[in-house]
Amino acid sequence: MTRLLYAAMIVTCICALSGAALAADGWTVTAQDLPAAIEWDASVPASVEAHNSGTTDWGDTFALTSVEVPTSTAVPIDRWGLESVPVEGVTVAPDGSYLFEFPVVGPPITTMLYPLPLTPTAAAAPDALDCSWILANGSTLITTDIAAQHTVVSRFKDTQPGTSGAWAWFWIEECAGRVPLIVTGYQQPDGSYLYQPTWEVDRAAMAVYMARALNLPTAAYEGLFPDDVASDHWAWPWIEALQRAGIVQGFDATHYGPSMIVNRDAMAVYVARGMVGGMEVPTGPPTPSFPMDVPTSQWAYDEIEYCAAHNVVQGIGGGYYLPSNAVTRGQMAVFVYKGFIMPTGAVVVLGGPAISQIWTDYSWAWTSLASFPQDDPGIAYVVLDCARLNTDMAPLELKFELVGPETTTEWWSVDATEIQWCIDEVNAYGYADVALGWYIPTGLAPGDYIFVMTIGGNVLARQPAFEVTE
Repeated sequence: MTRLLYAAMIVTCICALSGAALAADGWTVTAQDLPAAIEWDASVPASVEAHNSGTTDWGDTFALTSVEVPTSTAVPIDRWGLESVPVEGVTVAPDGSYLFEFPVVGPPITTMLYPLPLTPTAAAAPDALDCSWILANGSTLITTDIAAQHTVVSRFKDTQPGTSGAWAWFWIEECAGRVPLIVTGYQQPDGSYLYQPTWEVDRAAMAVYMARALNLPTAAYEGLFPDDVASDHWAWPWIEALQRAGIVQGFDATHYGPSMIVNRDAMAVYVARGMVGGMEVPTGPPTPSFPMDVPTSQWAYDEIEYCAAHNVVQGIGGGYYLPSNAVTRGQMAVFVYKGFIMPTGAVVVLGGPAISQIWTDYSWAWTSLASFPQDDPGIAYVVLDCARLNTDMAPLELKFELVGPETTTEWWSVDATEIQWCIDEVNAYGYADVALGWYIPTGLAPGDYIFVMTIGGNVLARQPAFEVTE
């Protein structure tokens, strides 16, 4: 069984498996489900609206194919595993468009493509995927537009281009792809997810962000704030975890104030204490960074200055910080990313977990397949952001597992040398993506299987049930 660690950009087609309980080899775990980028409706076809930008008519001799020729080789790759879809029965004049319709197993999900190297003082600017056509699933628009020739696909409908969360797309994606998960969004009746970037963050939600970002353990209910955080409060495990870690004390011995909105000064207190590992934040400088509204006498002065010194906050210019402004979920993703993901070692999933039969030394699939023959069951893979890894995380334990009529497992322990190799490769290549793939053994018993991916003890579900055929 061969391990592949190879740096490259990736776009994956996936379907979601929602928080299922998975049983294998006598253990049962609850999967963390990375929200799918697009909820795919298999009952309607995918479509590509292609624009004739040439000087000659399109007719029956023209067809849509999924063949791509990568820049690193002249060998074409069929990314989608589709047969050619021809122009039928019409002529498409120059500057005209034609709608191709065809079946696709699952929706695309982008990795966050951003150039390297990254610096501690500047968040990466995400690049879109080049795309000279419009892709849709029924009435769901997936790409942007032909004129722009690129597309951004995120896990949440309200962080797409043109929405209220578009400005924070990159930071939200990193929090949503981080293992263990920091944010999951809100699942809608149609199965899609919204992030709700404009919602204001209250102290209960703030505790959840912080405890997940710090990967704090939760424990049995202790009643640390019995007057307003009862055992049936949705956020009690994370609130109590923060209290045990010495990051919050509450307003008095029995009140936490979970429904109170978090302003920018209080946010800095949470984040600064989390970054230093407790309540002892260093004293701020004698000269304030934001003299117009955060003087040295401001109650959160030390914490705001600590966040400013560590590039978590920048203010709005002119010496203003706006400490009394409420923090939104979009803004919170930025603060969490800058405080706990960018400067430290973190596992962030950019693609998958999924299974494909398209895999070479220089490219891999955009689709997650639904069935596999016994003699060629394909490759199980996950794509990580190596710009977020560091060698201090070694050994990074991963487990690939197929659960079905029989169970087969592959354990990996990625050591510091291999992590450094990945970091070196992605920096040489210029993008942060690295794929880890496991060749699934042949001869599996026919039937339905689930692919389970475990990273550092966290179980991730993305690939739906699939079938191994004779």
